[in-house]
Amino acid sequence: MKLKKLFAGLAPIIISLAVISSYLTSLAYSREGDINLFLGIVAPNVQPKGDETIYFKSDYQNRQEMYDALKEYNINAQIEGSVLLKNENNALPLKETDKVTLFGNASVNAVHHGGSGGPVAANRVSLLNAIKESGFSVNETVANAIKGANFKRDKFGNIGEVAVSTYTGTEASFNNYNNAAIIVLSRYGGEEGDLNHGLQGNWENGPQIRELALHDEEKDLLNLVKNASFEKRIVVINSGYAMELEELKNYNIDSVLWIGNPGSYGMYGVAKILFGQADPSGRMTDTFATNSLSSAAMQNAGHFKFTNLNGLYKDTYLIYAEGIYVGYKYYETRYNDCILNQYNADNNKGIYNSQNNRWNYADEVTYSFGDGFSYSSFTQELISIEWNKQTHEVTAEVKVTNNGSDNYSGKSRDVVQLYVQLPYAPTQAEKPAIQLVDFEKTSELVKNESEVIALKFSDYIFATYDEKATNGADASKKGCYTFDAGDYYFALGNGAHDALNNVLAKQGKVGLYDADGQLVTGDANKVHIEQLLALDNVTYATSPYTGAVVSNLFQDRDINSFYENDVVTYLTRSDWNTFPRAFTDIEATNEIKHLMENSLYQKPSDAPDISSFKYKVDNGIEFIEMRDVPFDDDERWESFIDQLAVSELTQIVGDKMAMDKINSISFPAYSGGDGPDGHQTSAVLYVNQIVAASTFSKESLLNRGKFFGEESLYLGFKHIYAPGANIHRTPYSGRNFEYYSEDATMSYICSKAQEQGMVEKGLAGMIKHFAGNDQETNRHGVATFMSEQAYRQGPLKGFEGALANGSLGTMTAYNRIGCIPTAADYQTMTLVLRNEWGFKGINMTDSSKDSASYMYTADCLYAGTNQFNNDAGRVSEATKFLTRDKDGFMWQKLRETAKYYLYAMSRSNLINGLAKGVKVIDFTPWWKPAAITIDIVLGVIGLGCAGAYVYLNWFTKGKKKEEN
Repeated sequence: MKLKKLFAGLAPIIISLAVISSYLTSLAYSREGDINLFLGIVAPNVQPKGDETIYFKSDYQNRQEMYDALKEYNINAQIEGSVLLKNENNALPLKETDKVTLFGNASVNAVHHGGSGGPVAANRVSLLNAIKESGFSVNETVANAIKGANFKRDKFGNIGEVAVSTYTGTEASFNNYNNAAIIVLSRYGGEEGDLNHGLQGNWENGPQIRELALHDEEKDLLNLVKNASFEKRIVVINSGYAMELEELKNYNIDSVLWIGNPGSYGMYGVAKILFGQADPSGRMTDTFATNSLSSAAMQNAGHFKFTNLNGLYKDTYLIYAEGIYVGYKYYETRYNDCILNQYNADNNKGIYNSQNNRWNYADEVTYSFGDGFSYSSFTQELISIEWNKQTHEVTAEVKVTNNGSDNYSGKSRDVVQLYVQLPYAPTQAEKPAIQLVDFEKTSELVKNESEVIALKFSDYIFATYDEKATNGADASKKGCYTFDAGDYYFALGNGAHDALNNVLAKQGKVGLYDADGQLVTGDANKVHIEQLLALDNVTYATSPYTGAVVSNLFQDRDINSFYENDVVTYLTRSDWNTFPRAFTDIEATNEIKHLMENSLYQKPSDAPDISSFKYKVDNGIEFIEMRDVPFDDDERWESFIDQLAVSELTQIVGDKMAMDKINSISFPAYSGGDGPDGHQTSAVLYVNQIVAASTFSKESLLNRGKFFGEESLYLGFKHIYAPGANIHRTPYSGRNFEYYSEDATMSYICSKAQEQGMVEKGLAGMIKHFAGNDQETNRHGVATFMSEQAYRQGPLKGFEGALANGSLGTMTAYNRIGCIPTAADYQTMTLVLRNEWGFKGINMTDSSKDSASYMYTADCLYAGTNQFNNDAGRVSEATKFLTRDKDGFMWQKLRETAKYYLYAMSRSNLINGLAKGVKVIDFTPWWKPAAITIDIVLGVIGLGCAGAYVYLNWFTKGKKKEEN
């Protein structure tokens, strides 16, 4: 009787546990990649039989030597990427014997990295520890007080600064460490976490103050330091976001040093800078406005919902009403037109800090794009510039001389920045008054040493996309890249504003001023004029990469195309009264509603019959044999792909942050993971990407890519979701720290250099998030509307440098371009990416489990997307297209997917160790059989208990019968 009750109680409990366990196992299998990365499980490398099968070699003898070099790289990248913005009376560098007091929570608890991908268990060295370990004297009393304080830092508006009362009782210690007060201010954001701007009245859980403005606790701290007897007051900006720093002028601050996010070891570089063992040589990749809401783009940032739409990921929109005028291209162009007294530039639209009801650059901007200087002073002499209009190349030579410093005797680097001003008239396409075209960095120079820097680049970088132009290669089409007739002013400058003032000086203009409002004369000697006699609408009417005609493809991504009367007025330079307002409460048309809510794929009437495709053919071609086969060798690739079984063909679309082996072609299993500031399983967090860009060093960016590749050789990762090339459209985007810049040209150059380093080491970098994912708010499914010029010269341009120059992969974005989900946008994914840019790599979605309700499998495959990230469930859907629907068009698309995927991976370090006949092994993470075993054991025990109960129940009844 007791046993019967025992089994009666145990059976339902254990069976319930078995059901729950089976469900969790199923869920774990669907998230296999996440589980593996969490547990640090990586598919093993194929073991080479000899050096001849190591196609991608490490530059180092062993892992430790590589990591030692990587640590040194990151320290140097921090030095080269840190930006000295202010240094009155040579307050920096400090003497090595100076005793300092650190203030601010970030001096002890730094923001090493934003809240998204990258290593989760990496080393992190604070500024406090970097200074101590470097042998410098620091106030431990204050540091210990900060360590013991409570703080709240999150992605919802809480900046993590400690209360000024934290320092109460430590004041007596100031006198012994009063050579300098170093105040560290920080900001933190990340994935799905835009910083708080409050434009729609939503402050999350944070205080009701612009998150990039100085907060009360920071002002209290600055006042405390101002009123204390420190010889020098230094502010260090530990932020990947452009903070409002104008108010620092109220606190007797001597020096301002921007350091971004320093990763694991960057603080060692910061300590070297502060104490004169190194010279900072970075430049800003963003504009720092006095009020962070003042840009044209900020007027339409945040949450906007169609009034008549509802449904998860199907009802929000975002309008790029600023057009091409993002970041400095807005501020500097408006300044230019104010100086020239044209186009109503000094009106009161867009005033946030200007006085007398007239827009004024110095009132609106604190630091411009490209700003920054070193301890040493430099002179730059323009030796020559030539624009060869036959070869379409621009070459320049600049002599740079280190003039030294009064209080720094070490070596220093300088940055050569070259800009151009294009001719503009109100009847033409929009053009900024100044734009970056190229940059280079000097080697380390001692005092009085000179170096001649050579620049060489294609004029394509400053071509203007004109939607109204007749295409010079096909007169039946509208739109192409053009050069308008007129004067082209090429100018050196220490930043965009300095370069523009040099151009204005060359034009004989007066009344020029800097961001402090001080009158300047500019330097006409740093400007060269090239004249173009006639419109050129021919040279780039076709792609410089493939020769395909480049014409209008995105006219329906302008929201006005859906309405009889325009609902949006885009900013035009020809009248600054068009400064954008917030376009709220828009009602979607029926067409918009249909596009937002439905799958659009229909099997084409001319789809091939599935019988025309071969599969499971034994052609004896192994994966390793394709490593040198050109992409255009269609016959060989077709024969290779004919070998795949249906299950293998569809397997490719279902990425799980890894890939299982493919038996028919001897393709090995492998693992990958997230970035972009380091591999997820690495112990090293790189200086964040914005710091890497701020080096203004192509060499440093190339080496960043190489080190990503070096780590992949040792860690076993074959692809990484990195780098990031979205635009800092506004300073509030949560992932600005892991993107390069507000300037698409800067991103073009940086992404090209970094991806080249990764490719050199055989790492497939999935540059992300392609394209237009320039804010985190509503990132899933938000309809992003803009003009075609804005799209091509902004979001697309930032990725073009990498994707048109050999990158092995890209990761698409969650947003829509117009109403079409980016991964399902045929114009972007095929007509631009493949046809115009000639991209031959892997096109992968972002984690698509989170977007299946609007990012439909068939739509994406039709558009040219190859893989669904972290979503092996898409495999079954792709299989149904072939086996159930007999869709020959989908079969064709899956074969195309296989070709792009296998081509890219055959150029990756996945091939290391492979040779004809080498057997690839199965790889099963230990937790999968363990989970199945637990399921089986629980199931067996549960059924056993149930069976025992049934038996005992029967036995008991039978026994009672006998007794009766």
